[in-house]
Amino acid sequence: MPRKKAASKSSATSSGAKPQSKTAFVLGQPAGLSAKEVSAKAKAAGLAITEAYVYTIRSSAKNKVGGPRRKPGRPKGSKNAPKGGGSIAGAVGSLRKAEAQLLEWILEHGTPAVQQMVSNVTAKLRKIAG
Repeated sequence: MPRKKAASKSSATSSGAKPQSKTAFVLGQPAGLSAKEVSAKAKAAGLAITEAYVYTIRSSAKNKVGGPRRKPGRPKGSKNAPKGGGSIAGAVGSLRKAEAQLLEWILEHGTPAVQQMVSNVTAKLRKIAG
């Protein structure tokens, strides 16, 4: 014999609309509204939400905005780095970055202007070194 479907449906589902989740209700309220006020509005809407729940939902939503968080520990890609400090590959990579940045400056300001900048910096370094 086939089972009978449950006859007790809420008025929200019988009208065709999906019932709103507690989380969606909390996040739909203005951020300036206090947790107590959100809880009172939820009660009026037929949802049982505590102030602590409001704080938890808002905190979770705020933490998710920044995207996935990395686990603590070694930085990604550092497994093969030598234990004696920096690596030659890292130094070469940073030189390439510096060269690329220098090339950008030359393209932006022109060779004479960049040569003048380098001369100024060199003179300052000589002055500091004494």
